[in-house]
Amino acid sequence: MGEKQPIEDTRQTHGMCSDCHSRVMRQLEGISFADLLDDFDKPVAIINEEGRIAAANNKALQMLGKPLEEVQGFLGGEAMECAYARLPEGCGNTIHCSACTVRNLVEDTQRTKKSSTKTRVFLKTDEGELEILLSTSYVDEMVRIVFEEITLVSPSGNA
Repeated sequence: MGEKQPIEDTRQTHGMCSDCHSRVMRQLEGISFADLLDDFDKPVAIINEEGRIAAANNKALQMLGKPLEEVQGFLGGEAMECAYARLPEGCGNTIHCSACTVRNLVEDTQRTKKSSTKTRVFLKTDEGELEILLSTSYVDEMVRIVFEEITLVSPSGNA
């Protein structure tokens, strides 16, 4: 962790637990942003100022069933396969989008820089309607979304 006078004195003056040591060493070695996100125990996505996914952890990618290449750079509704995102107007431009709780929550966090905790949102997908508890926070000019809980509340009749 550093040197302390006298240098010849090799006695241990301080220490840290193995988890902290591992984290510090990873930071010193240049840990990637993706690896930092993977430290979260829940699905996490980072949304940029344009509403596009800048990064996501492995849990979020597993939840979406997609590799990073099919998520990064996409609007949230596109990545989460919102049924309205595929309408001709596209994600963020349909009559439904103005009432989208996910979109409004992200935009509100971006605008006010205030966090939200476990906000209940509903998302219509081809699988059916999902109930999601989302938490958001403003981090380095982006919004971090944590998917606290996801429940399929009404399956689609197409299955």
